[in-house]
Amino acid sequence: MRKRIIGIDPGANGAYTVIYEDGKMEVNNLPESFELVETLKDLMPLESDIKVICYLEKVGGHVAGRSSPGSYMFNFGQGYGILKGVMMALGIPFMLVRPQDWQKGIGGLVPGGENQASRKHALADEAKRRHPDLKVTLKNADSILIADFAERMERFK
Repeated sequence: MRKRIIGIDPGANGAYTVIYEDGKMEVNNLPESFELVETLKDLMPLESDIKVICYLEKVGGHVAGRSSPGSYMFNFGQGYGILKGVMMALGIPFMLVRPQDWQKGIGGLVPGGENQASRKHALADEAKRRHPDLKVTLKNADSILIADFAERMERFK
């Protein structure tokens, strides 16, 4: 069975990356919540021999390196819940993946209290190295690397 893989970095500045069954990759910013249903629905294939799987970054109640007000965390959590609910409603199977898992093996990342900006730049540099043909930004690099991780995991299933 052919697979279409979606990697999602949730959040206000989140993005999603699709690896189509022919190997082509597409990267986009996450749409506003009212457009999310149509966006995800459009990623569902018409052919029944294509399986869709989504790897969604698992998030918790703390953003590393930031002291965020409660309202920010509430809104972030609400958006994350909407994203999961839309995928469930559309029948898109998804796996939650911890940042520690999809980032494992990426050079230049120091564990612990590293500066968040330098971490984001190291991740973007890695995504650019792997995919020089894509327009990699600080906003979409995580979704690209999550999709790469998902593709590796799906090869072993």
